[in-house]
Amino acid sequence: MPKAIPSLFLVLSTLCLCPFAFALPAQHEAWHQENDAYRTMYDRYDIELQRLNDAFDEGEYDKVDKENNTVIEKSVKDAEAAGKNAALACAQAYAERILVMEQLVSCRNLEIVAGETNPLEGFYRLSGRPGHDGYLTISRTGNGGYWLEIAVWETDKPQSFGWSQFQAAKIGDNFSTTAVFQPQTAEESGARDIQPHLAIKDGVAEVTTPEAFKKGGYVYFDRGEKSLLKNIRLDGNYRYVPCGKAGR
Repeated sequence: MPKAIPSLFLVLSTLCLCPFAFALPAQHEAWHQENDAYRTMYDRYDIELQRLNDAFDEGEYDKVDKENNTVIEKSVKDAEAAGKNAALACAQAYAERILVMEQLVSCRNLEIVAGETNPLEGFYRLSGRPGHDGYLTISRTGNGGYWLEIAVWETDKPQSFGWSQFQAAKIGDNFSTTAVFQPQTAEESGARDIQPHLAIKDGVAEVTTPEAFKKGGYVYFDRGEKSLLKNIRLDGNYRYVPCGKAGR
């Protein structure tokens, strides 16, 4: 049976300490050791597999996992045949499948949540930033509030992948988060000057982060081992993607 997503701020630390690891083929193991783009996206892909496993039963999980492997293997073969960087192509395929799995998990959460869902809950895809990709998810917490996750990366430089988690007491057309997770201290902060603001209209969520957030090291990457000194910018427009649909 699908399991509810853990409370905010436990998600990040739990998944990073206990990744859903699986054996890598020899070539992939070498890439993991030597290639920053591959290592960053593989590690985040590993976390997404755990989320998928927590949300779906074994049969549903296996189906998506098989689709993942098909896409990833094809990306490597196509890159090698074209004389391109196969490690980078593989990292980009991981990024593509992270988006697919994150939307699936978000939609499953909407199915199992008790009571009526807020129409603003769900999966949003970064839009209007050429050379970048990413997502925003808004989900219900167990205490009546909401938790949000934002991730952004450069498509040609996947090692730039950065993500943050937030809590909000309520959501609406215009709202600010009420807590931000600090990966360096593994604690949340409710300081008002660091809280991002969201304005949602016609299915587009505009995210604006204050300067204190940008400079505070609140963007997390590399499985929690480091925090970016210069955060990748999370600001931008994220377009709502209905369950069952893909794309921007």
